[in-house]
Amino acid sequence: MARKEEMEWGDGGTPIFYNVNHSVGRACRNAVDDVLLVQYLLYRIYQHPGRLPVPTGQMKLDGICGPRTQDWILTFQKGARKLGYNIFPDGRVEPGEDVKGSHGHQYTIVWMNANMKKHEPVLYQDLASAPDIPARLATALRQDVNS
Repeated sequence: MARKEEMEWGDGGTPIFYNVNHSVGRACRNAVDDVLLVQYLLYRIYQHPGRLPVPTGQMKLDGICGPRTQDWILTFQKGARKLGYNIFPDGRVEPGEDVKGSHGHQYTIVWMNANMKKHEPVLYQDLASAPDIPARLATALRQDVNS
């Protein structure tokens, strides 16, 4: 289940982090709540894409990791890598356990969080209260932190 937890960012700010329990993307488990979190983060990130390349089509917040969601994940990863982020563009969003994964690359979910935190800091503090968040995802994120 997608979750809100605490993770120290090292910036002195509130240690909020939105994470997936299981991998999302091609050939992954793709649990509905986890997919919804990835879809929602990408949807919000691309409201303010900055220098990131914009993926094609509209993101449907349905919890299904189909071709569109997979394309958006890969587009984000490739764009972030071109901007100098140490992300491996494999089309998967793995659960983030720390800022950097054991494989030497940084977790995609970490950069998705960082992007949201930078561009929408007020909304980032409490995604579950966002007016456009899917109800199922809001419920998952309202569970106790680190429970």
